[in-house]
Amino acid sequence: MLTNIVKNAAEAGAQNIDISARRTDQCTQLRISNDGTPIAAEVAREVFVPFFTTKRTGSGIGLSLSSQMMMAQGGNLALAERAQAGYHTTFVVTL
Repeated sequence: MLTNIVKNAAEAGAQNIDISARRTDQCTQLRISNDGTPIAAEVAREVFVPFFTTKRTGSGIGLSLSSQMMMAQGGNLALAERAQAGYHTTFVVTL
């Protein structure tokens, strides 16, 4: 899952990728942020839909499968509504 998100960031032209973790009493959150090409609003609604892709050679299963894997483990993978300051895109993994 993490490999897929980082690979997508690199393919979107990211020069900087930030991975941070935070623990609360209820959960652990990983935030993966990058400064690559931002995800357009109309695309953001579809990123976890199986076989949806904006890539010429993409299969569209990476984020969908990553999300399903997290749910199977009792977690969640989401695209943050607002990216971390200084970045264009942030994915949030909640465990």
